[in-house]
Amino acid sequence: MIPSNVQSIGSYAFSGCKSITKVIINNSVKNIGRDCFLECINLKEITFPDDETFTSIPFECCYRCTSLTNVNISENIKTIENGAFENTGLSDINLSHITSIGSLAFYLTNLNNINFSNSLTFIADRAFERCKVYRKCYDSC
Repeated sequence: MIPSNVQSIGSYAFSGCKSITKVIINNSVKNIGRDCFLECINLKEITFPDDETFTSIPFECCYRCTSLTNVNISENIKTIENGAFENTGLSDINLSHITSIGSLAFYLTNLNNINFSNSLTFIADRAFERCKVYRKCYDSC
C-alpha cells in the first residue's frame, strides 16, 4: 500500500520492481507519472485512488506488467491514456464509467470481457489491437 502521506508518484518510480505483486494507491495520491509501474512483471493487482481529483490512468502506467490480472478503477476515473495496460495479463475489465481510451491502451492483452459505458465517446486507434482473446463486450456493443 502506498503510504497515506504520499500525494504524487513520479514517472518510472517503481519501474522494473520485480518484487511488487499488489499495489493499493491511497486517495491521498493526486498524480501518477508516466510508466510508474513499467515492467513490474510480478504485479498481479492494482487499485487506483477513489478520489474526484484522480481522473486519469497515465501513459503506459502498467506497460509490460505481464502478470497483471486485476485492476480496480474507481468511477471517478474517466480517461485511460495511451498504452496504460499494454501487454498485461488482463482478461476482464470494467470500463463502465470511462469516456476516453487512448491508443494501444489494451494492446496485446488477454481480454475476454469488457464492460463499456454508454458515455464512452472516444476509442483511439489501435486501443484494443492484438487482444489475444476477445469474446464479449457489454452495453454499447
